[in-house]
Amino acid sequence: MEKSKKQIKQQKEKDLLYYRVFLAFLGLHVLYYWFFEGETIGHDYRYHLYIFWIPVLAGTFIIFRLPFFKRLWENYFLALKNGVKFSHKVYYSFVLFFSTFIFSYLSFGFTANAIWNHLNIKESERNPVEVFKLPVDNFSKGSGKSSSGINFYFNGDYEKIKTSYDDVKLYLDQNPQDYYVILDVKKGLWNYYLVQNWVLVKK
Repeated sequence: MEKSKKQIKQQKEKDLLYYRVFLAFLGLHVLYYWFFEGETIGHDYRYHLYIFWIPVLAGTFIIFRLPFFKRLWENYFLALKNGVKFSHKVYYSFVLFFSTFIFSYLSFGFTANAIWNHLNIKESERNPVEVFKLPVDNFSKGSGKSSSGINFYFNGDYEKIKTSYDDVKLYLDQNPQDYYVILDVKKGLWNYYLVQNWVLVKK
């Protein structure tokens, strides 16, 4: 009995460690997004393939094999053998896949993106400033960094410059089609550009 209690205690400590690692990656992700990630515009399938999908899916496979997640999946398959409702099967399958995918995204995906972003910035530092004058499509308003901004089309793709609410609140009651956004950018990796500065001007 004493050994069983000890094993349970050790298991709880391990589970707590995974939880702390998850929170650490989550905190790093938020801090990096707010203070270190460069403002970029552009799209390229290579980023989605090599920087997002391959690291995250490979990480998901690796995380499946970690003791904590392996135990969760073993318990899940054991429950399936014992018979559970179909709705419970769907629910638990979704929760397990989603939690494993999110853990992989916050660890493997975050690491790959941080490395790529660093290389992207280094590449842009070697290139001259280019200026683009683009029609504004609309202004976004919100309280967070990701919700307020200036929306426009660049090379046929819909883009958004993230701003504070104070930067766009003066324009919210005006027609966005009356404005251009002038961007100072530097070419980075693939088809991405690092935004150095921006300004709104009337047409």
